[in-house]
Amino acid sequence: MSARSRLIAGCTPTSSWWPTAALPGCSSVISDRGLRPALFGRLCVMVRESLAAGAAFLTPVAPLVNCLASSRFRRRSAALSLLLLLAMSSAWSAGCRHALRVTRASWPPYLVNHEDGQHSGMDFEILQALMNESGCRLQWVDPLPRRRRILQLQEGEIDLILAATPKNPPAAGVRYTRVYREEVLGVLALRSLQGRELPAPAARLSSFEDVLRTRTPLLVLNAGRLGPDFEPWRAPLREAGLLELFETHGKGVAMLQRQRAPLILGDVASLLDLARKQNMVLQLMPFGTVRGPVAFMLSEKSVSEADAQLLDQALGRLEARGVLREIRRRYGLD
Repeated sequence: MSARSRLIAGCTPTSSWWPTAALPGCSSVISDRGLRPALFGRLCVMVRESLAAGAAFLTPVAPLVNCLASSRFRRRSAALSLLLLLAMSSAWSAGCRHALRVTRASWPPYLVNHEDGQHSGMDFEILQALMNESGCRLQWVDPLPRRRRILQLQEGEIDLILAATPKNPPAAGVRYTRVYREEVLGVLALRSLQGRELPAPAARLSSFEDVLRTRTPLLVLNAGRLGPDFEPWRAPLREAGLLELFETHGKGVAMLQRQRAPLILGDVASLLDLARKQNMVLQLMPFGTVRGPVAFMLSEKSVSEADAQLLDQALGRLEARGVLREIRRRYGLD
C-alpha cells in the first residue's frame, strides 16, 4: 500500500481519530494525542472525497495555518500539512474544463435577468451554489428563444439549460444532471383583476371534460406533454377552438390580464409570482395538477462525461448537506 493510500485509509469511521462532533475553530478540546479529532476528520473527509470524486473543496487555509502554528499541534503537524496540501492540490485541479455557457433569461421566481446584467431567483441561487461546490464557472450569453436554445445546446454552442424536465431516453445530443427541485404544473383561474372580483369558474369546473362541455377558453404553455390529466383532452379542446398557446409565462399572464381566457395552464409558482406583481389573484383549480422532476440539461457535445459527473456529485453533496433544501424552502417549494 502506498504512503498516500495508508494516509487516506486512516480516515475511516473505524479509526480512533474519526470525529464524533464537528467542532468549529481551534478552541475545542485537544485530544490526548495532541490533535483535535474534529479538525482531522474534516480534513480526512475533504481529501478522501476529493481523491474519489475529483471535486473542488474550498479549503479554509488561514484558520488551518493558525491551528498548525499552535504548539499543541506540533506532534501531528506533518500529517496535517500533508492532508492540507492534498486537499488544496485537489481543489486547484478540479472544476470543469471550460466555463459553462448559459443564456440570459427571465422566468420568475426561478431566474430573473436584471437590467444591470445581474441575476436572481431560486434556480440561479442553486446554480451559483453548484458552481461554488464544483469549482466550475459560468459564462452568460445573449438571450435566445426557448426552441433555439435547445438546438444550440445540441450543437454545443451553449452548455447548460436550467429547469429542464428529464426525458427517458434523452433527446439526441443532451444529457441531464440529477434532479435539483420539483415543478408543479396546474390550471389556475383568474379571480380578481386590479382589485375587481371576477366570476369564479371553480364552482362549475372540476375537470377538463367540464372545460370542454362549458366551452371555457384555456391558455396553455407551448411546451411538451403537460401531464396525464390534460393530454387526452388536448386534441378535443384544440379542435373546439378553446386552446390558445403562450410561449412564456410572462406572455401568458399578459393574455390572462387582457381576459383572453379565464383559465391558464402552466408552472404554478411562476404564474402566481407574475400575477401577484400585476395585482391579479389566481385560484388553483382542482384538476390538471402534475408534479415532475427538474434538472439541468447539458450539451453532450460540449460538456464531457467527466464534467457531467463532477456536477452530479456536487449536486449530491449540496442536497445531502441541506443547501438545496434551504434554497427551495425560502422560495416556498420545500
